Amino acid sequence: MIASLEEKHSLNDCAEALIGHLDEQSRDFAIECANIILKIPMWQLVVGHLRQVADRGEMQSPWLDSDWGKDPVKLENINCLTCGNPFSPIRLGQSYCCNGCGSNIGRHTKGCLAGEYVEPEPVVFSEVTEENKVEKESEIEDMFIYDGNWKRS
Repeated sequence: MIASLEEKHSLNDCAEALIGHLDEQSRDFAIECANIILKIPMWQLVVGHLRQVADRGEMQSPWLDSDWGKDPVKLENINCLTCGNPFSPIRLGQSYCCNGCGSNIGRHTKGCLAGEYVEPEPVVFSEVTEENKVEKESEIEDMFIYDGNWKRS
C-alpha cells in the first residue's frame, strides 16, 4: 500500500476529484457508468481502470494533458516597481500593476491590478476661429512638406 488516506478524505471523494479533471462528456459518462450501469462506488471504477491498464502493459504510456502540470500558484502581493502600489500579480515574474506602469507612461491603464485606474479627461482641441486661423495653418504647414504629395516633415 502506498499511503493510507486521512479520515476526512474518503476513497470516493478522491475518485470524484480525479474524475473532475476529465472533459465534461467523459466525466458524465464515468458518473453514469459507476452510478447507473455498474452500480459501484466511483473509486472502484477508477481503480478498476488502473488495473485494466496495468494488465495490458499500458501503465507507462498514459495520455497526459498539458494543463495538468500547471498547478495554480498562489502569488504573494507585491509593490509595483513604478508607482509603488501593492497588487496581486496574475503571473510569475510580473513587476508592474498595469501596462501604464510597465511602459512608464505616467498613468495607470484599464485593468490596473492596484485599482488605481481613473478614466482620463477627454482631449479637447481648440476650435479654429478667424483670430487663430493663421496660427493653426502655420502649425499644420510646419508639420508637412508639400512637393506635389503631402509628406510629414
